[in-house]
Amino acid sequence: MHSGTALRRFIEEMTGAYTVLILLPAITFVAKRFPISRAQWARVLPIVFLAALVHTIAHTTLMSITRSIIFPLTGMGSMTTASCSTGIRWKLRKT
Repeated sequence: MHSGTALRRFIEEMTGAYTVLILLPAITFVAKRFPISRAQWARVLPIVFLAALVHTIAHTTLMSITRSIIFPLTGMGSMTTASCSTGIRWKLRKT
């Protein structure tokens, strides 16, 4: 772990968690409205996959917007594409 990254990591984790909470009503709606069952799985599965794609895009966008506001407020500079791609490369390297 790098020195001085605790606040950055905390912000990243918390923005991820709270944006899921914002999207939770939509997730719950899709899960209740389109349950996957043996009888209807072929009709429902494409809808659920589309909802998952929409959720992924919305979640990532909300996290990015929130972080671009919070990082400058905490004096950590701006969240740039370079820092995002560095984080992705770091996470991929760990797997």
